[in-house]
Parts: sequence; structure tokens; C-alpha cells
Amino acid sequence: KQAVHLEQAVSVKNKFLMIVALFVLVSLFLLRFAQILTEGIRQLDRSWELHSEQVEKKADAIHQLSQSFGYGGFIHHFKNLVLRLDADYLSRSSTALANTYAAIDYYRSLPITSAETAAVDRFAATVDEYGSRLQQLKTFLGQGFSQAELDARVRVDDSRALQALSELNRSIQAQGAKAKQKNKAQLELSLNLLRDQVILLIAIFLAVGFIFALMIIRLSKSLSELKTIFSASPDALMVSDLSGKIRHVNQKAMAVFGYSEKEFLELSIEDLVPRQFRGSHQQKREHFQQSNRTAAMDQRGVEFFGLKKNGQQFPAEIAISSYASGNSRACIAIIRDVSDKKQLEKRGNTDHMTQLANRRQADLTLVEEIARSHRYGRGLAIILCDIDHFKQINDRFGHEEGDQALIRLSRHLEQRVRTEDSVARWGGEEFLIISPETDLQGAAELAEQIRISLNQLPTEATVEFTISFGVAALQLGDDEHSLIKRADSALYRAKNSGRNRVEVASEDS
Repeated sequence: KQAVHLEQAVSVKNKFLMIVALFVLVSLFLLRFAQILTEGIRQLDRSWELHSEQVEKKADAIHQLSQSFGYGGFIHHFKNLVLRLDADYLSRSSTALANTYAAIDYYRSLPITSAETAAVDRFAATVDEYGSRLQQLKTFLGQGFSQAELDARVRVDDSRALQALSELNRSIQAQGAKAKQKNKAQLELSLNLLRDQVILLIAIFLAVGFIFALMIIRLSKSLSELKTIFSASPDALMVSDLSGKIRHVNQKAMAVFGYSEKEFLELSIEDLVPRQFRGSHQQKREHFQQSNRTAAMDQRGVEFFGLKKNGQQFPAEIAISSYASGNSRACIAIIRDVSDKKQLEKRGNTDHMTQLANRRQADLTLVEEIARSHRYGRGLAIILCDIDHFKQINDRFGHEEGDQALIRLSRHLEQRVRTEDSVARWGGEEFLIISPETDLQGAAELAEQIRISLNQLPTEATVEFTISFGVAALQLGDDEHSLIKRADSALYRAKNSGRNRVEVASEDS
């Protein structure tokens, strides 16, 4: 329930931030729109400047064409070469011709219309013809031709080139006039649009501001209520970012872990976990935070331990929820110290006298281990053991000595089994050992070691005793009842065969 409240708090906060962001975006949009219109006007001005610059470049290119080709350029030197037959004019003609081609290439590099392209091509055709005549003229020099004969051989009609230059000049003038008229019309349209939009934007801005003010009032009230819920929660609450850095905690979290709010904000979630669990905890947390889901306390399959500031570890239940926070993700955690609950559970699952697991806990452990063994195809064996002639011990020495015998055997069994084995008081003077990852032979050897070691154990106690063992291994199709039944049958045979011995259940029993 508190997780839901906390998610609602985060949701309201996110909505508030969304409204703020929306208001800012609308404001920026309005300002940007006005800026775009203003920029449009500037663009028109720049467009006009660019067009003027292009017209100037074209005019300059036409001037270069006229200068390099006209009667002050190539044609002038070409005519003098024909009239005077002076080789110096041959060099000047070649240079002027190269300059003319350069001017043609320059003009073509500019943005030009198809009509201009055609005019330039006609001009270039005349230049090409003159270039051909210049090559011929080189071969005629020194062959004794008269000036009239040379002129007749190399004459070129340059009227097409002059007409092309005239067309280019008129085209430039027409483009300038048309662009000026179009620019003026667009400028007037943009100014009118800017005026209308400014009026509209002011109205929209005022309306959005009014709505925003109402939302601020409502959200402020909601946030105040949710902040109270967060602070007054009876469980420890904390919010962390994607890296695990703690961002918010409540008073209960400070009381549970012993840190101040300032100290919390310098910690990560992993600092609140015992060192041996931090690696796996971080990996699981990062995987969980990539999702958008909630894990309630009763959905957690792994036991969780917290670490207080003073180094004390405590069992805890947690509920966590991952949610989007801007461009990243955050996580809300509700943490509850269940030390008292665990103590009660331990008492309910522990035999009061021997402090071993009781019959109820042994049943649960056996069911879990059988399921795991069947699932992964691994071995599992159990050992039932019983103190021989226990009734005689009680009758002869009293129940207090009988109780001491049970306690001594309990401690001895705990010391002799492996860490992964489980020892429980099955009932009365009977004990159960559950050995995962163990076959029938391995369990029988363990039982024999326990039997021998108990017989060799030096003791100052009044009562000495022996024990009998029944061993069984899990078979295909076994459940807890059939497995216990076969181990019990083996124990019964050990008792009937003289006691103080180990008997193994047959495979088909």
C-alpha cells in the first residue's frame, strides 16, 4: 500500500514537472515563432544582398568577357597581328584568348539561367572559332601572304558574340528588377504576418499562464499531502537513481539505518548491504531498474539483509518499484526491519531443547531438496538415527539425563555433518540428516563415521549411549513420504539387527 502511495507521489511530481516543461516549451515556442518571423525578414534582406552580389558578379564577369575578348583585348591583338604580322601580337593574342576562356568559365560557375547558358555557349562558339583561326594564322606567318590574303583566310563573324553579350546584359537587368519587386512584396507580407502573430501569441501566452497558475495551486496541494505520507510512513522509504545513489529518505529510514539525511545523500544503496552481498545485489538492482515494474514484499524469493551504520546486520523485507525519471530511471524502496519476525519464525521452526530444526522445518527442507534434486537430476540422501535403549536411560537415570543425552547427540551431529547438510530433531530421540548432492554410499559412509566417532568420544557424562542409523537415497518418483518410509525401514532393521549399526535401504524397497 505504501509503495502505491509512493508511486503516486512520484507520479504527481512527474506530472508537475511535465506541466512546467510544457509551459516552458510553449513559451519557448512562442518566442521562437516570433524569432522565426523576424529571421524571415532578415532572410529576405540577406536574400536581396545575395542576389545583388550575384548580379554584381555577373556584371563583373561580363566586363571581363568584354575586356579580354573585345576590341581592347583579343580581337584588338588579333587584328594587329593580321595587319602587322608582328610575332609580339601573336603572344598577346594567345594570352588574351586564355583570359577570355577563364572569363567564360567564371561566368559559367555562377548561378545562371538556361537563357544565359545559351548566350554564353554562343559567345564561346565564336571564341572557339577565333582560337582555331589563331592556330591557322601561326602557320601562315612567314609564307609571304599579303595582309588582305591573311585577313580573308582568318576572318570571323563576331556579331553572334556581341549579340550574346548584349543578351546577358539585358538578362541581368531584368533579374535585378524582378528580384527587387518580389523582395518588396515578401517583405510587406512578412511584416503583416508578424504583426498578426504577435497579437495571437500574446493571447495564447496569457491563456497558458492562467491555466498554469491553476495547475500549480492544485499540484502544490497534492505534493504537500504526498510529502506528509512519505515522511510519516512507518516503514523506511528511500529513492535512488539509476547508479544506486540515494536521493531521498524519510525519518524511519534514518532511524532504521542510523544515518542522518546528509549522510544518506552521500551513500549508494549498496552501502546499506553487507559487503559479501554487494556485488550480486548491484547486478540485480541494475537489471530491475531497467524495467518498469514493482516487486512487492511477498514476491521476493531471496532473503535480504540490511547493514546499519554501526555495522550491525539485520534481516529485512523490501518492496521496490522502478519508474522513469526524466531521461533516466529511478527506484523507490520500502524497507522493513523483520528481526523480531525472524526471531518468532526461528522459534517456531526450532526445537526448544536441542536448538536444531524441528519436525515442521525438516519437512519443509526435505520437500525443497527433493524438488531441487528432481529438477536438476542431482543426488539426495537422508539419514534417520535413533538413540539405542533411550527409554531405559530415562527410566534408570531420569529424564534430565535423557535430555542431556539428546543435547550431546545434537551437538555431535552438527559438528560431523557438512555445511550444506541439514540436521533436525525428527521426534523424541530420533534425528534426521538431509544430505544434498550425496548418493547412497556417501550417506552410508557419513553415518558410519558419525557412529564410530560417537563411540570414541571421551565423555564425563553419567550416561553413555549408542545410536542406530537408517540410510536411504532419493529414487525416481520418490516424494518425502516414500523416502522417509524407506529410511525408517532401514532404521528398523538396524534396531532388530543388534543396534549401534548402519543399515541401508535397498533400491527396490
